[in-house]
Amino acid sequence: MRFGKSQVDIAKLLSKVSPIYQNLLQKDIQRIPLFKDGYNALVLFLNNYAYERQGAAKAYPKIAVRCVSNKYKNPSNWTCPTKDDAECLWTEYQKIASEDYNLKVNEKRNPMNENDGVISRLASNGISNIADYVKNRMNCGKTTEAHNFLKSIRGIGEKIASFLFAGYCLLGRFR
Repeated sequence: MRFGKSQVDIAKLLSKVSPIYQNLLQKDIQRIPLFKDGYNALVLFLNNYAYERQGAAKAYPKIAVRCVSNKYKNPSNWTCPTKDDAECLWTEYQKIASEDYNLKVNEKRNPMNENDGVISRLASNGISNIADYVKNRMNCGKTTEAHNFLKSIRGIGEKIASFLFAGYCLLGRFR
């Protein structure tokens, strides 16, 4: 069987990017019950996906995780966040970015924004676990719905949403 140039190029690309998923995610996914722990699923999303775009400050995911961990001091009590949580976290995010990192945040692209940010989207859809929601949608054959949900989060576009799906698939999470 002979492979075409485009097929060989795709295989080369996959062999180059697959270590990203293994290095960034596999340790965390093996360590936490991702689909049963909504708090850690959110932290994993914020650390590894939400700010993965060109030009994003390296401090952004750290600030987001710090805000979430400050707000939810007892992760075992994690439930579906509220709109008030989204507002509070966004205010805290801006304060920490400005005061501790001397950063001005891009409100239009920031996934922690109170309007259509990740917390706001979870709250408005009654979702407590982003990973479990995406997995369930995909397992029900509603991949487009899951992908559109991710793209509805401020700052998450086609590529990052697809990257997230590919990461889970490469790790064998959706079959």
